[in-house]
Amino acid sequence: MKVIKNINNNVSICLDSKGTEIVVFGRGIGFCKPPYELDIQKIQQTFYNIDPMYIRMIQSIPEEMIDISAQVIDYARTKIKYVLNSNIIFTLADHLNFAIQRYRQNLILPMPMYYDVKSLYE
Repeated sequence: MKVIKNINNNVSICLDSKGTEIVVFGRGIGFCKPPYELDIQKIQQTFYNIDPMYIRMIQSIPEEMIDISAQVIDYARTKIKYVLNSNIIFTLADHLNFAIQRYRQNLILPMPMYYDVKSLYE
């Protein structure tokens, strides 16, 4: 696998053997200056078909949020029969990260449709 761009110390953009661009997670894979060949054993997770908008967003999301989101989505895939968008891990991580930031800052956002959603989705 060839690294073409590092996003941070643990996330890089790579080309697989077919030349497809993928996002790769692994401890310390972003320390070397690209381009370079990456040992496949260092890879912990790979993500295909990621929108470039989410690649930029990864830089601002703590890695543990992405790990938690990946675990939640992996669990969801075992429970539902629908195909999930490959970007869902990053949107969920961003959502969780923002919710935690709001909680830590004691910021409460009004939710005008709360009761509508509650009655529709018990």
